[in-house]
Amino acid sequence: MKRARYQRCPLAEETTPKRVLLVDDEPRIVGSLQRLVAFWAKDRPLEIEIDTHVNGSDAFAAFLRTTPDLVVSDLHMPVMGGLELLHQVRDVSPDLPFILMSGHANKEEQAACAALGGHFEHKPMDARTFEVLLTRFLLPGVRPRAVIAVADDDPDNLDAVLQLLQDAFGDRVELIACRDGVSLVNACAIRPVVAVVTDRDMPKRDGLEAVIELRLRKMHVPAAIMTGHPDDESLRDAASLYGYAVFAKGPRFVDGIVPWLKAHVPTLA
Repeated sequence: MKRARYQRCPLAEETTPKRVLLVDDEPRIVGSLQRLVAFWAKDRPLEIEIDTHVNGSDAFAAFLRTTPDLVVSDLHMPVMGGLELLHQVRDVSPDLPFILMSGHANKEEQAACAALGGHFEHKPMDARTFEVLLTRFLLPGVRPRAVIAVADDDPDNLDAVLQLLQDAFGDRVELIACRDGVSLVNACAIRPVVAVVTDRDMPKRDGLEAVIELRLRKMHVPAAIMTGHPDDESLRDAASLYGYAVFAKGPRFVDGIVPWLKAHVPTLA
C-alpha cells in the first residue's frame, strides 16, 4: 500500500481532505490513475489523499480504517476482485461512489455493478472521462469547466483568440494554448477537451492534420479550423468527411466562433 497527499491550491476553502482509494494489481494502471487524480486536483479547492492497493482484501481493510470519499477498482484481481469489494463496501456504506473498471467484463458483471450502485467503465479508462467522474463524485456541487484547446503558431493570434474566449465565457471555460498540431493532439489525449479551435497552417502538424488525427483516434470533439483561405476546396471537401467547421480569419471569425461554441458545447449554451 502506498499513500500520497496532494496539497490543495492556495485559495482553497475545503478543510477536510478528500480520500481516494485506488485498487489494481497492475502497478502501471495504479500509477497512471494516481497521476490523473493529482493533475485534476492541483487547481481545485481541495486536498487529496490517495491510497493504493493491489487487491480487494487489502483495499477493504484500508476502507474500514480511512472511510474514503471514492473507490476506483479493477474488476479482476487476486485474493479479492472488484465486484466482491463493491459488495463488502455496500454492506458498510450504501451510497459511497464506486468506479469499477475492466477490459474483460461480461454483461452479467456489468449488471451486478449497476445493481449495487457502482459506476462501470471499460479499461483503460479515458483520461477525459476520469476527470469528469472525479468532479462528479468529489465536487458534486461544482459545475465542470468546459476545456477548450486553442492552437496557433502565431503568438499574437493565439493570445487574441484566448482573450476572445475568456471574455465571452469567463470562468466557465479552461483554455489550453497550443503552438502546433502535435501539442493539440496531445492535449486532447490527456485532458477532457470538449472543443478544438485551431489555425490551419502550423509547423510539425497543421490544424487539418491534427483534426484528422483526432478523428482517427475516435475523438469526435467539435472542431473549428481558422484559415486565411476559407474557399480552399480541399479544406471544404474534407469538412463534411471529418466533421469540422471552417472560419475565415478576421471579423467573421470573431462574430462566428462564440455562437458556434454555444451551439456545440451544451455547458456554454
